[in-house]
Amino acid sequence: MYQYKHEEVAWQRLQDVQREMENSRQLADGLGRAMSRFRLLARRAWWLGGIASIRPPRRRPALEDCEMEDSHTASGAA
Repeated sequence: MYQYKHEEVAWQRLQDVQREMENSRQLADGLGRAMSRFRLLARRAWWLGGIASIRPPRRRPALEDCEMEDSHTASGAA
């Protein structure tokens, strides 16, 4: 029986584990960059949303004309 068989299997397993660790490290680096970009995008959206909430609502002339006509008609009928 080959007495070093278990050592060969252990060596292959060690190499597999090292490869898995390197791959997970590379994946984590890529994920970290993606998360930092996502945070930047979220920060910009939050900032733009804050500016948009400060601005007064836009006037909609079509609705105002209709409301004015309705108010004139209502006051003339009374």
